[in-house]
Amino acid sequence: MNTPTAPLKASLQAISFEVPELLLITAWAEFHNLRMTIELDWCAEGIAYEEVITLQAPGRRGPPWMLWRTCESVVLQPMAGKPRWFETISDAMEAICPEQV
Repeated sequence: MNTPTAPLKASLQAISFEVPELLLITAWAEFHNLRMTIELDWCAEGIAYEEVITLQAPGRRGPPWMLWRTCESVVLQPMAGKPRWFETISDAMEAICPEQV
């Protein structure tokens, strides 16, 4: 007899940004002519994220940057690269070169 198993639950790794942080990211993206997308309740490889932000130059097919917040830090990761951790949104934004987005 087959016993049904419950699906694996994703572990929550990222929390939502604060409104002032979202306003800062939005203003920064607009200044650099980048497309900003906010993904809510995003899940990948069994890891849950309340909110993930992507930044990408319009019309460019290159890998965008992903940005999310943990309880301790802000994480910035290119789609094809390793994540970097920052203390503030401002520090993370300074680490992005718009020419690379």
